[in-house]
Amino acid sequence: MKTRSCHCVQRRAGAVANAICLLAWCAQACSASSAQRAQTSHPPAPTLRAGTEACSPTLSPLRRAQETEARATARMQSFAFSASDGVVALDLLAESQLCYRACGHQADAERVQQRQARWQRKLDTDYQGHQVRLAHALRTQRTPDAVAESRALLALLGSHDGAYTAWLRHVEKGEP
Repeated sequence: MKTRSCHCVQRRAGAVANAICLLAWCAQACSASSAQRAQTSHPPAPTLRAGTEACSPTLSPLRRAQETEARATARMQSFAFSASDGVVALDLLAESQLCYRACGHQADAERVQQRQARWQRKLDTDYQGHQVRLAHALRTQRTPDAVAESRALLALLGSHDGAYTAWLRHVEKGEP
């Protein structure tokens, strides 16, 4: 009978020890994840959107549409070398589309609109990829990678100014 009560006490002691270990592990995991959240918390990222709302009246709408589409093509081609050109191209495509609509060239407007949508998807994919890589670099404390990704994001955002770009500038300096 004595051995039976010893087994019972040993089982309870084992269960208590397991519970203590589990609680210690949970506390460690929770503090680690809150530290990671502190490292990766940042202002919300702005979206990359075309900012043009009207066809510029400097030239005839058709001429302006053709000119802005050609400039957009050039900016799209230089995107690999200058990321901010990608967003400029998006704005130029938006203006071109509006100008084609203003002069009644609906087929051209639709074509440019589809081209703009494809370009927007490409930019969004690149933008999100850099954001994911930046978050991973911050989580794993890989400062050189975080600096590189913050620079890539700043290049994509171009002249955009706000809390997110200010935070990126801190990361770029190695101060996440």
